[in-house]
Amino acid sequence: MASNYTTNFGLCQWEAADQVQRTDFNQDNAKIEAAILGHLGPIEIILQKTLTEQASYVLLDVSDVDWNQWSIAAVCTSVRVSNTSEGQSSQFSVEGPSVSGNVFGSLCQRRPGPMMALLFPGRDASRKVCVLSFPGGDIACGNKLVSTDLTTYESITGFRFSISNPLKYPAGGVFTVFGIR
Repeated sequence: MASNYTTNFGLCQWEAADQVQRTDFNQDNAKIEAAILGHLGPIEIILQKTLTEQASYVLLDVSDVDWNQWSIAAVCTSVRVSNTSEGQSSQFSVEGPSVSGNVFGSLCQRRPGPMMALLFPGRDASRKVCVLSFPGGDIACGNKLVSTDLTTYESITGFRFSISNPLKYPAGGVFTVFGIR
């Protein structure tokens, strides 16, 4: 058993004559994990969809997500589309009832590829939506930093990925919404 403990977290500090015990290490590890979790938070999967067949669009229904539980969210896809040519693009939109169709206007990219959009609800569903987008292809329209006064997080019903004809997202493509509490 330890004779001394650290000032801030109460972790064991052994003297040469102290008998080291497994339970001391277990208690210290629990304290460390709790401290790290309080600052970083784990990344969790809020929603994930894997395509079972080709699709020209994918809708992730987030109408049941409680945005008061999430500090940051990331909407991601690592789907690669082959055989793209000039004029073909993919589009990402945030959907909700407060506006028709697309909350942000067009956020699209030439040469469809992996994409990630970060959202910042800050555990407050009534906040205005703000999105930082990282397209994996070339930007064709829209901006990397996109925000809006049109809706709040609690109004979001879904995230839509769409791709121009005749392209399709491949079967097995994964679309994920991650969150940090």
